[in-house]
Amino acid sequence: MPKLTKTVVDAATPRAKQFTLWCSDLPGFGVYILPTGNRTYFVDYRNSTGVRRRLTIGRHGKLTTEGSPQDRNSDHGRSGQR
Repeated sequence: MPKLTKTVVDAATPRAKQFTLWCSDLPGFGVYILPTGNRTYFVDYRNSTGVRRRLTIGRHGKLTTEGSPQDRNSDHGRSGQR
């Protein structure tokens, strides 16, 4: 698992099927790479009852991994816990 940087996400080559790149620095943070070349950031977490949830953050381009860590962690706080 590489650290997700703008360079790593931009360099990811689309495949025939959707695949996921996970961040090595921030557990639960990843990006989908779609066959069309679109890239979408998301975060996996567990809510207060232990149910796994996935929250889509946004598309690559409007957002990048270069944002502050507080921006990437902000949705974790809303879930109650990881």
